[in-house]
Amino acid sequence: MKLLTDRLTALARSITGVKAEAQDAELILRPNLYAFTELPSPIRRAGTGPAETATESFAYTLAYGITGAAAGGNTDGPTLAPGLWHFRGWARYQFSGTANFVPFGAYGLIDPAGNNLWFLRVRNGGPLPLNVTVNIDQLISLIDPGWFIRQVAPATIAGDIINQEFQIVGSKLV
Repeated sequence: MKLLTDRLTALARSITGVKAEAQDAELILRPNLYAFTELPSPIRRAGTGPAETATESFAYTLAYGITGAAAGGNTDGPTLAPGLWHFRGWARYQFSGTANFVPFGAYGLIDPAGNNLWFLRVRNGGPLPLNVTVNIDQLISLIDPGWFIRQVAPATIAGDIINQEFQIVGSKLV
């Protein structure tokens, strides 16, 4: 089966040093099944700073805990280079204390225009205590530079206890 698509050329244009050809818009699907494995770029160190641009695979961990009244805020992680990324990991949000209806706690990606793609987003106000853990397994093609990881921590009042944890491996495939 042959399909015409701009997906391959759009991805190729976003990666430095790749030259797109006219035939790249043609995707041929053969009627065969093969076993395969991902071969991402290597992780050269555990952790990456918020001011860095991740151009190859990385590991990132972030935790936030508060007891009592505190202001909410964002913690931004690394910026991601364009390419095909596979994100795997988990995010946890735990809340106990008052029935404080706070905006939300979240982990996810922010695009260059400021829009969110959340891996986990939780709003307090339901039955307490609240304990939510989600597994993350997302394959995302980023064409534009400027996407980055963000943690959103809600404001709390006296009597609230929040624990947020996030651990992810971003594997750059292309």
